[in-house]
Amino acid sequence: MNVTVFLSSRDGKNPLYKKASTHLGARLAQSGHTLVYGGSKEGCMGAISDAALLHHGRVIAVYPDGFLPLEPPRQNASQLYLTKSMDERKRKLIDLGDAFVVMPGGFGTMEEAFQLLTEMAINQTRIRPVIFVGKTFYSSLSHFIQLQLKEGMLSSEVASAMHFVDNIEETINLLGENHLEQAI
Repeated sequence: MNVTVFLSSRDGKNPLYKKASTHLGARLAQSGHTLVYGGSKEGCMGAISDAALLHHGRVIAVYPDGFLPLEPPRQNASQLYLTKSMDERKRKLIDLGDAFVVMPGGFGTMEEAFQLLTEMAINQTRIRPVIFVGKTFYSSLSHFIQLQLKEGMLSSEVASAMHFVDNIEETINLLGENHLEQAI
């Protein structure tokens, strides 16, 4: 299955973010899933793609060509899509994903996740699993979603597709094992 991961091209202050990204990349490859991500070789993005490739996984990089000169794209990905804009990149990341994992990140990570959730809520795209990794990092978001549900401001179908987990093994368990042979 194609698993689109929204995450930061920064390392963040807590070394656990990069470590979790590395662990997720390795586990996706070991479980037979294809990593789909934003295409950077830097920060947590670089860590997840390095680990997936190291474990002989398939990696699809979707990179906004010419927009981020200090973040080179992952040239050795199994497949590299160069997009003309950040919007086109986001569209491709959503279209390629069978399931989504949201790691700790900043505005870009949140924008991607909210675009997906909004499209699911208005039936612009099909409802698929969305897994937020880091219950502590995403605790405010989780509480806000519960309030939105309570107040009738959020689709219960979309909310039921969202999962908040503590670690990578819980993420892999939710995704399941994909025992299809990979073409690398």
